Amino acid sequence: MLLTAELLRVLRALEAENIAAIPYKGPVLAATTYGNLAKRDFWDLDILVPEHEIRRVRRIMLQLGYLAEYSLTPAQEAKYLRSACEYNFRHERSQAHVEIHWRVIPPKFGLKFEFDRLWSRARFIYIAGSKIPILSPEDALLVLSVHGFKHLWECLKWVCDVANLVLAQPELDWNYIEREADRIGAMRVVLVTISLADQMFDSGLPDPIRLRLKRDPTALSIAKEIVNCYLTGHPISRVKARLLMLKTYSGFRDRATYVARSLFDPATEELIRTPERSMVVMRGQQVLRIARQTIFHLSKSREDGIS
Repeated sequence: MLLTAELLRVLRALEAENIAAIPYKGPVLAATTYGNLAKRDFWDLDILVPEHEIRRVRRIMLQLGYLAEYSLTPAQEAKYLRSACEYNFRHERSQAHVEIHWRVIPPKFGLKFEFDRLWSRARFIYIAGSKIPILSPEDALLVLSVHGFKHLWECLKWVCDVANLVLAQPELDWNYIEREADRIGAMRVVLVTISLADQMFDSGLPDPIRLRLKRDPTALSIAKEIVNCYLTGHPISRVKARLLMLKTYSGFRDRATYVARSLFDPATEELIRTPERSMVVMRGQQVLRIARQTIFHLSKSREDGIS
């Protein structure tokens, strides 16, 4: 209830400055997909805003008593805005955590949502007497699928969210979901997600979607690997996780882009810690880091095979 009240306070402050904002996950997901705020736990708030408004939103959050996760110089901020997708804030008194997103997922993944497109399809609901915008059910499914992919579906709750969304929205426009997923290059991401939802929670997929899923054995094999991790409790190594994520991209160009960005784009934390270091040096360090991880993974796999 504290976080829900805080969400409404932040949204009112943004609306007062004529800044469009769409909350997702958290209390919105609990209310729309589970039908009750008490039926899904959450520890933070996620709010999507237009990229060109992010500096104004950051100033408003500070005025509301929030502390930013990072205190950035202009050089650091410029690099951070190019490589990241969110600002993290913590309220000094209530300790509430809010993530302000100007992208759904970092640029290195190559899956780009357009805020104006999401806003044009947004719907409105009432929470605690306040009218707030939310993603359309179809866009919510796409966003939740991409969020799960970003973390390789390591949390079963995220799969449960998708299963409940499908069950709660029997009139989903699957044609739109397929078209939009194809447009942003996330069709296999969606197929893996709904396969997980169906396997783990029997989400009741329509026949055309089941048929498209059967036609993509790669999506089914990825989902099988994830389900095996749920059942065994064995974590996936970093190298194997990267390989699975690579397989989740459907086209050669998308895969090549992911490989290039994974190899050559420094981690966000590295950009913040060392803004004065040249990109050439940081990219070289990133390549060496991934090479060490790969060699370690291959050596361990060989040892496990021998044993």
